[in-house]
Amino acid sequence: MDWGDVLTEHSIEAATYVLGFFYTRPRDGERRFGSFCTGFAAYYTSAIWTNAHCVDAMSEIIESLGERFGDVEDLDLKFYIVQAGTSLEDDQRYEINDWNWKHLDYDGTPNTEDIALLDIEGELPVLMNFLPREHVDGLSIGQPVGTLGFPGAAGSTGGAANRTVTATFKDGVVSALRLIDAGESPHVEVQYNFNTTGGTSGSAVFDHNGWVVAVNHAGLEYRVPDTDGDVVRIAIGSLNFGIRVDAVWDLIDRIDADPAGIPDTGGQPSQDRPYVYGTYQAFPDNWTGGTTRP
Repeated sequence: MDWGDVLTEHSIEAATYVLGFFYTRPRDGERRFGSFCTGFAAYYTSAIWTNAHCVDAMSEIIESLGERFGDVEDLDLKFYIVQAGTSLEDDQRYEINDWNWKHLDYDGTPNTEDIALLDIEGELPVLMNFLPREHVDGLSIGQPVGTLGFPGAAGSTGGAANRTVTATFKDGVVSALRLIDAGESPHVEVQYNFNTTGGTSGSAVFDHNGWVVAVNHAGLEYRVPDTDGDVVRIAIGSLNFGIRVDAVWDLIDRIDADPAGIPDTGGQPSQDRPYVYGTYQAFPDNWTGGTTRP
């Protein structure tokens, strides 16, 4: 299989966004940009999917900037999503509104449903598709999956003079399906054998047909001080985790069941891209990249 074909056919880059913020630096009036997570467009045209802990990070950014510069009101701080492959100066930038929806079972820990939806100003032009809920139990150990996100260590623009937002693709296979018994009901975490570092939280995990099967949210890491005393994150092995997509469908059901006071998020039919197979196709035809026993 060719991941390049998957990315192109399903417009995955165009549906992937960096979550960031702009502020004005007081000492020189320069407009500065920072990023903190990844998001992706699916199902709703005017909202972006990410992790619940990324929503929490927005408050932490406000607090951090306040400690650094004083009155945040003087910074003209704005939170945005910016489409992968575009410049920070382009039109494919959307302001994040104050409204958000977190999964009700999320309690701030990695063992709960760490997914959220952020309301944005504008209409997103390209949407990915969630794997239909009736097929989620078909995910299999050894099947190929990929993700596209923004590792913080690489910098969202990579230092490019034109400030093009540059996403990083990674792929591997599902290495475990873990039942997590937390919250009101258990949920399944999809474990995969590639590392996704800080900044890629909230990225879509997709299969070889471009269906979103999980939302990337956690990894294994040490946090240690560097020579300057700053805490750095060191990945432990090539293992990361995503919340399986049935938890996303559960959040959509809760939003649809209680629409009072909820802004128009431009809901799309769940079957605008029909799943043409009777059962879930976890592996490409003639797949030769299967795992082996140690």
